Amino acid sequence: MKIGYISGVGNVRTENQDRFLVVQQKDRMGELVFLCMVADGMGGTGKGSFASNFIQEKLQNWWNKVLPQLLLQENVYEYVSQSLNHLFTFCNKEIVKQAKESGISTGTTISLVFGYKDKVIIKH
Repeated sequence: MKIGYISGVGNVRTENQDRFLVVQQKDRMGELVFLCMVADGMGGTGKGSFASNFIQEKLQNWWNKVLPQLLLQENVYEYVSQSLNHLFTFCNKEIVKQAKESGISTGTTISLVFGYKDKVIIKH
């Protein structure tokens, strides 16, 4: 599957605070698994890139280390959905904590599509 993305800086900032993650692989049975994510660093904050970088890194780690075990489960979609919910909650708490400790204003939105076999999960 070919997947692409494009983003721009916008009219106000000089830095693009958007971060993307586009990954795909085949499972042990040869089924395609893919994930597409955009973390849109909030332009109204001076450090939106901090938050979007953070979620990008954590989601890449989830893909590499957590997902392979989830694909072995019978209820894959339920486990993936719950795992992503936990990851997003963790990331939100960490971003808020680090922002307070550093005295910065930061935030990001996250939109994600996870696909496996004949189904997709969409999170925002």
